Amino acid sequence: MADTKVPKVISISAKCSDCFSMNVMDKEGNYIADYDGYVPSFMPNGGGYGDYVQMKIDLETGEILDWTNPIGNSEFDDILKDADKKVPKVISISAHCRDMFDMSVMDAKGNCIADYDGYVPSFMPNGGGYGDAVEMDIDIETRRILDWTNPIGTSEFNAILEGRDEDDEDDD
Repeated sequence: MADTKVPKVISISAKCSDCFSMNVMDKEGNYIADYDGYVPSFMPNGGGYGDYVQMKIDLETGEILDWTNPIGNSEFDDILKDADKKVPKVISISAHCRDMFDMSVMDAKGNCIADYDGYVPSFMPNGGGYGDAVEMDIDIETRRILDWTNPIGTSEFNAILEGRDEDDEDDD
């Protein structure tokens, strides 16, 4: 398993080419506002009006690293302008990435253990396996991905760490 280094963080980049959708919900899960278009600047490493969803995720907790709470950000406030003063709690994002999903696995020191590109793996939230959309619900305050399941030990994640396709078979 990748020189016995312990995986800690995955860094994902999904090119979504103007196919980014977002819903904002309150703490009860009621709809507040929605947005479609480019990746907004308050998304981690988005840079504003970009084509990429980019973030680093702690494998154990599902916490998005380098997350900044967007409440009070002018771009986020524009999305909420018709929200009737409800308090936002969760952002639900969907980015259609059409086989342009890249992932690096890093250890606790930030050293790269493994790389992967291809379809969205099944251990990503709501991914369903070999899909073409990154979908996740993010708690705005805690910066955690809801319903995150630690992928360490799954066959698909182990295959990535070992640098092979899970479907590869020995031809020997």
